Amino acid sequence: MTVQQIITGDCPPLRQTATAVETVQSDVSRLLQDLVDTLTDSSVLYLTAPQLGQPVRALALYVDGQITCCLNPEVVSVEGEQSETEVCASFPHVMLRVSRPARLYARWLTADGHVQERWLTGQTARVFAHALDHLEGVLFLDRVEELELIQQLWEQWGGEGVAGEACVMAPSPDDTTDSQHRAPAGQPAEEALRREWQQAVDLLADAAWKWTLACTWLQELADHPQLDKRLERMLAMGHRLQTEVEAWLDTFERKWGGGP
Repeated sequence: MTVQQIITGDCPPLRQTATAVETVQSDVSRLLQDLVDTLTDSSVLYLTAPQLGQPVRALALYVDGQITCCLNPEVVSVEGEQSETEVCASFPHVMLRVSRPARLYARWLTADGHVQERWLTGQTARVFAHALDHLEGVLFLDRVEELELIQQLWEQWGGEGVAGEACVMAPSPDDTTDSQHRAPAGQPAEEALRREWQQAVDLLADAAWKWTLACTWLQELADHPQLDKRLERMLAMGHRLQTEVEAWLDTFERKWGGGP
């Protein structure tokens, strides 16, 4: 059993467009086995080759309760729409509501090189679409409009717990439960954890100034008292968000000995 480390964060390996599999040779078979072993050892519903550092159009996911390996997967047609909360092994502390097809007709090559086609619905359709994005270098963060992304992240990390010790953004390095989500291959776990902290704080800081900028801009355009009141509340939320940014920067400096 070969359990691989899962690459985390918005980084170059997850932004590449994966290449198609021409023939199922021994290296592809090993990759599929790594995907199966790592998926079995994790708590997620799918994994893709790029998440293991391999820019290949290959993924494994649960279909009807069984792990299914897919090579060169594609969506032939879609029907309907669903909007549900998604998680991603490469962003273990982020949950986002994302719009996906309610039903899709998928096609892929099996590990034996045979073409498989079938309809996928509900959660399986959503997971397949999410996984397919990874093969295009697209993250689920990209599937949410920027202001909506800020709002969703605020709902998760806002409130009294954001700057407090009770709100844990990432497990400690010795927490082995999530160890497979932490460090990309070849990186020490501590450095990978520091990098993820940095990315999270950077994202929060970016969200704060964009929120305030957007509110200020809208305030200049608004010409209705009700809109003014709404924007006042939004600006107050922006100031509070900036306070949280400063608190997180202080936490980061105390934990890691330097700013992000």
